[in-house]
Amino acid sequence: MAGTPRVFISYSHDSDHHRARVLALSERLREDGIPTDLDRYVNGTPPEGWPRWMLDRLDEADRVILVCTRTYYRRFRGHEEPGKGKGVDWEGAVVTQAMYDARSRTTRFIPVLFDPADEPCIPEPVRGQSFYRLDSEPGYLALYDALLEQAGVEPAPLGPPRRRPRDQAQPLRFADPGGTAPAPRIDLSKLPAGAPDFLGRGPELALLDAAWSGDQSGADLQILTLIAPGGVGKTALVKRWLDRLRADGWRGAELVFGWSFYSQGTGEDRQASDDLFLSEALTWFGVAHDPAASPWDKGRLLAQAVAARRTLLVLDGCEPLQYPPGPLAGQLRTPGLKVLLTQLAGAGQPGLTLLTSREAVADLAEYARGPENPRGPVLTHDLGNLSDRDGAQLLHRVGCVRAGAAAIGPDDAELCAASREVRGHALTLSLLGRYLAEAEGGDCRRRDTVDLMTANDGAGGHVARVLAAYEQWLGRAGDTVELAALRLLGLFDRPAAAGCIRALREAPPIPGLTEPLLDLTQARWNQALSRLAACGLIERPGPSGTGDGSPDAAQRNPGATSQIPAASADSRGDLDSAALHPGYALRSVPATGTPGLAGSGALDAHPLVREYLGRRLREAHPDASREGHRRLYEYLKSSVPWCPDGMTGLQPLYQAVAHGCLAGLQQQACKEVYFDRIGRGAEFYSTNKLGAFGAELGAVACFFDEPWRRVSGALTEPDRAWLLNQAAFRLRALGRLTEALEPMRAGLEMHVEQKNWKNAAASANNLSELDLTLGLVSDALADAGRSVEYADRSGDAFLRMTMRTTLADALHQQGERGPALGRFREAETMQAERQPQYPLLYSLQGYQYCDLLLAGPERAAWRALLALWERLQPRREAAATGEAQSRPEAAPTGPRRDLGGQGSAGSVDWAEERSPTNTPADVSAPLGFVPQPNLRAQPIDGQSATRWQSGRGRRSIGV
Repeated sequence: MAGTPRVFISYSHDSDHHRARVLALSERLREDGIPTDLDRYVNGTPPEGWPRWMLDRLDEADRVILVCTRTYYRRFRGHEEPGKGKGVDWEGAVVTQAMYDARSRTTRFIPVLFDPADEPCIPEPVRGQSFYRLDSEPGYLALYDALLEQAGVEPAPLGPPRRRPRDQAQPLRFADPGGTAPAPRIDLSKLPAGAPDFLGRGPELALLDAAWSGDQSGADLQILTLIAPGGVGKTALVKRWLDRLRADGWRGAELVFGWSFYSQGTGEDRQASDDLFLSEALTWFGVAHDPAASPWDKGRLLAQAVAARRTLLVLDGCEPLQYPPGPLAGQLRTPGLKVLLTQLAGAGQPGLTLLTSREAVADLAEYARGPENPRGPVLTHDLGNLSDRDGAQLLHRVGCVRAGAAAIGPDDAELCAASREVRGHALTLSLLGRYLAEAEGGDCRRRDTVDLMTANDGAGGHVARVLAAYEQWLGRAGDTVELAALRLLGLFDRPAAAGCIRALREAPPIPGLTEPLLDLTQARWNQALSRLAACGLIERPGPSGTGDGSPDAAQRNPGATSQIPAASADSRGDLDSAALHPGYALRSVPATGTPGLAGSGALDAHPLVREYLGRRLREAHPDASREGHRRLYEYLKSSVPWCPDGMTGLQPLYQAVAHGCLAGLQQQACKEVYFDRIGRGAEFYSTNKLGAFGAELGAVACFFDEPWRRVSGALTEPDRAWLLNQAAFRLRALGRLTEALEPMRAGLEMHVEQKNWKNAAASANNLSELDLTLGLVSDALADAGRSVEYADRSGDAFLRMTMRTTLADALHQQGERGPALGRFREAETMQAERQPQYPLLYSLQGYQYCDLLLAGPERAAWRALLALWERLQPRREAAATGEAQSRPEAAPTGPRRDLGGQGSAGSVDWAEERSPTNTPADVSAPLGFVPQPNLRAQPIDGQSATRWQSGRGRRSIGV
């Protein structure tokens, strides 16, 4: 068959859902270049009547798709009750006759199935034909190839036989046609445990199914985001859907990878990072990359790997990486994750990215699906609270089964009222129901002892009231072990590793916190944890460490990778290696524990529970809180080699910094851990070798009392100034330019107070450059003036020369070209005195000077081009009625360079693209046209050309 086949689709009107599926199939084929005929395309009734219309379409069609279902088979065979399904009955008779006439030797008729269970419903006349399952993208592509006769493999030309001796011959063998597809590679070990009691959410589960299969509302969907406040059940919903997906053999997924950002803390002021996620995800996907690459590059590489195969990527709890409510609410603070998501949304992928957060991801707004963009690749679904009925059933399931002395059912009005009082908040209902079951015999009417009605608005207030009731009850009942174990989690903002818990329980006890846990038997400890887990207060991962609670997950998913230890076995065993600092003793870490990371034996709780416990511990037992953090600081910093390698190896040290600062040990944490071990002194290992600017910013934030304004007073003044500079540098490296202004300006003022004129000059210089980047030209001019003043006070010849070029460039951008030229000449005189062998400015300073010198010729060239454009525009003759002559087409302008950036104060129009790779002729002659008269009026002298080449050929020297 030559050309593109015309396709007729024969189907039965089983339901509205089925009709929509068939229409979507037809639309997809037409989108992919195959013309289709479908009864839905007819406006009303065809003039020739439906029987003749069907007959004509069957005659014209090169291929006929038979959408087989039970209803279709019944009507095709003529077994339907009278008066129903006459269309399929008629088409069935025509198809049967055509097959008979062709003696079944035709491939015009192609059976397709939406549901594999409908295979027995393929009509007998075409049962010998190949059929296609449309339950996945590969199934659709197989049908598409069959329609275009491009399925299979084109055989190679037949070559001469290569005979071998008979004793060396091999039997002919074929691949097993019944073989199964390779098992998907899966790692969900980084996701938290799901809720044991899950109710409702039928529409949301259906939405997830559609998003993965591409049916109906999920068509063309690349990213699905579930948005809801904490405790509503986002993670529980995702884990339940993953359980269903697992039971169905993962429904065609080739790769399944999950990650939870809740493991980095959930506080709004916490500077969480995507560095560890990018590092481990790239490794898991097998992507070779430079560890020092920028997060933008890592995000792009990861997006390419995810899109290369049918991948399900689950990103749980992304709000730590987003700006909290405010002017930038919902925007991602981490460039790597932002690039990953925007590239997957824009470029597409054969799989799906599933994301949960408390805030909608503002960076994906342009891709959002909605009335104005019905096929948008990103769908945001606001996950509401449970209905009164579902909430009542949840309360009943967890043990709230009485109203006074009377037993009640799951639909009782008392339970519905209780659900309504907490607005159907899933976590509150789960905790409340278990509390009433444990403390009040399951009596729903005793919920007034929890005082829910006076709780603060929002889910956090209700959760806090239930947790306070638990604390009081455990204290009254004398369950001090359970209460102490629960309070330990208040020291963590992430899952608590087994090694950290052991360090807290060691002698001597922490007064007011761990006395009941001293000398506790393992059996009693396990009993306490089991009871807390039964109350829903803590979560304990499955023994396999896969995080899905299934002990055989590792055996079912042999390709899955487990959590990588913070220090490899080799590094722990090589105690005499140079990696250990002289006199440093590496603490023994049992193989079952992963210091600082969630692994086997780790304890966790819902983030809202952790937040409450931490707040209560700081308020009620501040000394115990500080001592607990001090003990964790000592444990974590001694749990890995002195200089661990890689992002995973550094995680315990990053956590040690956080605990050290919370213990009031900011000075020790800064010197002993952050500078000496994470950065390895002046080597700056974490940024220069790993590109971990996000993780670095998170560590620096620990030293601030108020990001990014006030550094802790527990640090020396020079260290405070240094940390301000560190914060500003890392914010700039992450593209958060407006935020970088504040610490940079605060650091400058500290250097001035200390009369540290060299650092003050360099800080003012950096601040001026950042001002210009943001379009704050007047601020840049003022800061550049200060840099000259401080450089002169320092007496440093290099700084005095360099800061004058900074001021000159700011003057140039302000439009004050005469004063700018004077400053550049002054700086060049200083350069000639400082380095006679290099009398001209070079590197960045030389480029800036050439930029000014070439500005006149550039403007002249553009003026000539604009004048020529005006002359070449066609002008209409004045109309006889005396109408005014029409205006010429607008002349072109130079390229517009947006200097806004994040939070910009504005932008500047530029008349040229100023690049050091352009020659003077390139810049002065746009589009190859050289306006000679104007160039003669603004000549480029030999000295300017020499300066240009000097500016291009020298190596840049940093300030």
